[in-house]
Amino acid sequence: MSKVQQIEAQLEKLSPQELQEVRTWLDDFFKDHVELADEVKAALDESRAQIAGQQWTSDARRKIDEGWNQAKAGELRSPEQVRERLAAHKHGFKNTGR
Repeated sequence: MSKVQQIEAQLEKLSPQELQEVRTWLDDFFKDHVELADEVKAALDESRAQIAGQQWTSDARRKIDEGWNQAKAGELRSPEQVRERLAAHKHGFKNTGR
């Protein structure tokens, strides 16, 4: 029996109140994961637009290369650190008119 089948079997045993609690938890779970996916998608869309608009610079290429080198060296940042850094850069770009 697969894990999904096991979960389905257990769900059938729950009361309506318990099912509602599971549904609420699942809604929150998927909301959190979809929001993250939407944030990533928005960042990718923005990057694609910049590339299409030829706003691609050697500085951007250098930063990408630097990021890859850090990843290869095991110097990865947490998702929170990445979001904070991207937000700071976005704010800086808006203020400089880039």
